[in-house]
Amino acid sequence: MDPDFCKFVSWDVPLLDGYDYEFVPNVSKKPGTNHFLGLDNPSLVTRLNKWGADVILIFGYHAKSLLEVIFSKKLKTVPKILRGDSHRLVQEKTYKAWAKKMLITALFKQFRAALSVGRANETYLKMHGFHNEDIFFAPHAVDRKRFFPDEVLAEKKRAELEITQDKIVCLFAGKFEKKKCPTDLVRCFLNHAPENFVLLMVGSGALEQEVRTLVGLDSRVRITGFANQSAMPDFYRAADVIILPSYGQGETWGFCVQEGMCCGNAVIVSSHVGCALDLVEEGGNGYVFSAGVWPALACILSQFPRSRDKVRQMGRKSLEIVSNYTYEVATEGLIRAIEHVRNG
Repeated sequence: MDPDFCKFVSWDVPLLDGYDYEFVPNVSKKPGTNHFLGLDNPSLVTRLNKWGADVILIFGYHAKSLLEVIFSKKLKTVPKILRGDSHRLVQEKTYKAWAKKMLITALFKQFRAALSVGRANETYLKMHGFHNEDIFFAPHAVDRKRFFPDEVLAEKKRAELEITQDKIVCLFAGKFEKKKCPTDLVRCFLNHAPENFVLLMVGSGALEQEVRTLVGLDSRVRITGFANQSAMPDFYRAADVIILPSYGQGETWGFCVQEGMCCGNAVIVSSHVGCALDLVEEGGNGYVFSAGVWPALACILSQFPRSRDKVRQMGRKSLEIVSNYTYEVATEGLIRAIEHVRNG
């Protein structure tokens, strides 16, 4: 059950092909990755120790089992590498924020190296004690074998959605939840987007009914509901612009932006989206607006190029920018980090 999509989800693309793997039993009363006690794997440390890992790559520190591995006495001599995508694009100057920073800095002392997915994440790592020589660029990447431009498939999808070729399609792809601000996006779009723009909203979540009520019978906004992974590339291909208006720390990267760019989309994102610093060239492939400042988004929408040829030109710039964010580059960064901690 995905609590944010408000649906039971079974991904329809293979996630484990090509890997040796082992599932360690989870005894949590409420299994899930969305809360601290959702990963409770008492045998994890024993299994890692028995297997004889010489380096451990740990994805985050948000769950009980992850902290048990990080602070395990049995695994104390095994160098650990951190991979996460947190940022501090939202500045907090409270005592609670200061205390949290101190705790995270202490926690990070347990790691010998870290993988940085982008500029905002790298700043976060340095803010909490990592030095330049211990940080290795290993960017977030998407499957370029699935996400790529295809005019034929794009036209087929637009025909299926009954969207004519003269329309400029803006795509919101994700969970209809508070941090992604889908209701604010709909209000801005209906009031300020040019007449030849269509907003395609693919996803589901707690705010779906509120979004549908706002849209009413206005044909400029299409809501498709949840779409599984195999269906997503065609939605991106049918679109011209990917929009992510998130507010707050929660949008650590914004994979939908990267997926859309791989399919040739221009970009509109808020300043709280983690990938904005890396993937958006202002005026080149898109625009960044100050998060939560809805008149700024309204201004971008009202002044966005009305020519689909111009928007496609921006999409080609997206393809150029995202070309370095690949599995190969990420793997190279991981290998350099492993060599660093093993030789260190």
